[in-house]
Amino acid sequence: MNRRTPKALQILASTVAPLFLALYAAGQSAGISDFWSLIRIGDQAVGYFRETARPSVDGRTVTAIDSVVALNRLGDKVEIIQKAEIEESADGSLLKISGKISSSKQTTLIEALVKEGVIELQTSAGGKTYSRTLSFAGRLIGPQGACQLTAGQLKNPGDRISYQTFSPELVNVVEIARQALEQETIQASGQSLNVIKAEERLKGLPIKRTIWIDGEGRVVRQSEPGPFGMMEIVRSDRATSLGAAGGGVLPEEMYDRTLARSNIRLPHPRSIESVRIRITHRKPELGWPDLGGENQTVLAQTRDQVMLEIRRPRLKSSQPVYSLDRQDPYLQPNAVLQSDDTEVQRIAREVVGEEKDLLKAARKLQAGVAQNLKLDLGIALAPASEVARNREGTCVAYSALLASLERAAGIHSRVAMGFVYVGGIWGGHAWTEILVGDQWIPIDAAVFTPGIADAARLKFVAGSLEAGMGAEIAAMGQMYGNVEIAILEYTVNGQRVAVAETQKPFLVDGDVYRNPWLGFSIRKPRGFQFTALNEVWPSATVVGMSGSHGEQVRLLQKSINAGARARLPEAYLEDLRISGQLARHQIGGYSAVEVSAPEKAGLAFVDDTTVWVLLAEGVNAPKLLNEVASGWKAVKK
Repeated sequence: MNRRTPKALQILASTVAPLFLALYAAGQSAGISDFWSLIRIGDQAVGYFRETARPSVDGRTVTAIDSVVALNRLGDKVEIIQKAEIEESADGSLLKISGKISSSKQTTLIEALVKEGVIELQTSAGGKTYSRTLSFAGRLIGPQGACQLTAGQLKNPGDRISYQTFSPELVNVVEIARQALEQETIQASGQSLNVIKAEERLKGLPIKRTIWIDGEGRVVRQSEPGPFGMMEIVRSDRATSLGAAGGGVLPEEMYDRTLARSNIRLPHPRSIESVRIRITHRKPELGWPDLGGENQTVLAQTRDQVMLEIRRPRLKSSQPVYSLDRQDPYLQPNAVLQSDDTEVQRIAREVVGEEKDLLKAARKLQAGVAQNLKLDLGIALAPASEVARNREGTCVAYSALLASLERAAGIHSRVAMGFVYVGGIWGGHAWTEILVGDQWIPIDAAVFTPGIADAARLKFVAGSLEAGMGAEIAAMGQMYGNVEIAILEYTVNGQRVAVAETQKPFLVDGDVYRNPWLGFSIRKPRGFQFTALNEVWPSATVVGMSGSHGEQVRLLQKSINAGARARLPEAYLEDLRISGQLARHQIGGYSAVEVSAPEKAGLAFVDDTTVWVLLAEGVNAPKLLNEVASGWKAVKK
């Protein structure tokens, strides 16, 4: 959440994966076959999907899958590459899957061997292999079995089938249900095809897609609404499909769909002690994740609305201790939370040192991650071994590395996913939780709060990521891009503030802009116009002013980040590339640092966990800056 779309791109990694299930579970007819498909989001080609089936002399068939999805945004590229070989018997029973999935600089390998009622699973990442078993009841079928079942029983409107298979993307057994809707004629790969249009659902996931199936049971087209718009895979030719390997660029409004605008701006969001919100679902048919639990209480719930209270926890235990039980599931390493990696263990030892207090040790690790990692939007999901060495990634990388370091130090941990408030919006985010006594305590290295994280965050799933991303994908599919969030009440620094339905986020009265929630008013110079009144994250602008000769004034609200305290507030002026004469300044009772040059001047001051920056640009910028600063006043809610 440090800038545009880091979590949105991670959403892509999680929602694209199950989109492929229908295709590789549809199968091909007998004989060698090779089919290419184009992947689109909206009208943008973002990748390709290839499926090749090779029968053997003993009746077995191996289906090879090769897919690439890529998005380019603000100079960053996120690319998800998946390859798999699926082996099945002559009757279509699933025997073995070997897969490779890459959404970072490393590749994760998955080997699934199907036996009677159990799958022996091995996942390898960063030179380490992790083994576990999955139990299942009934029969798992592969691509050919799904093809035969579909072609034989899904012929007329109303026909239904269901079957189980294993998803290497979700690292779990999934149940797929299909119902025929109607017969249609469509165009695919330059041909006119008579097909059955059907609805497909994945049990336990909020996934409902439309598929078009030819007479041999093959899916030739499928579409599904996603957080970025309609996602589609359609049969195409080789050249067109490969031409989409470079990915696409989605318009900004598609990314904005994954964000939920707040009805007001929160003051000092990283200090929020409690918040009551109303969540309205625009697609209530998708259902809700379980929003109750640690630090969250569901006050009321209907089909399309939830009233929720979120609290910043207070520790019950005054002397938490480390755990020595390495068999505990929240201490064990896995392919994402690699607490057994040598570099992860080295960092944990060096950072924690001789610290005996669990929470203090956890905070040291949190600060270390916050100060030493940098944001990279091109890394959707990476194992901790990679993040520890390359020190880059999205908020998921921050949370995964921190959780791994905590485990290496003997601190129970898991990864939480949900929304976090920042800059006027609620956006998708991931953070870490640690177990202190019997309390799960949120601790965040990406949207930084020293120690226990603030309450301006909404959790809808938490876990170790060992069993794949099924629960995370289900919750994200239900929530991201589908909800509106209104703040009804919040508590900050001991002060409780109620927000009435009729109250506005700000007021403009002639030359004065008032924001009671943020606690200030500011006057614009004569002849200027207010601008940028409705900007939200990633913009830090709260209000702007524009003069008739191109002069610009902006007021920015920023949260204090890790490591910046020692050089505040000068650090934020440096970030804006303001250089010149340094001076001290007073604004509304606050002591500010001012840096000015003839055509660019800025001042910054700290209020609790918020840094305010006033920036003036144009002719005689220092004079303009001081004029606007003199019009700053504190106001009460």
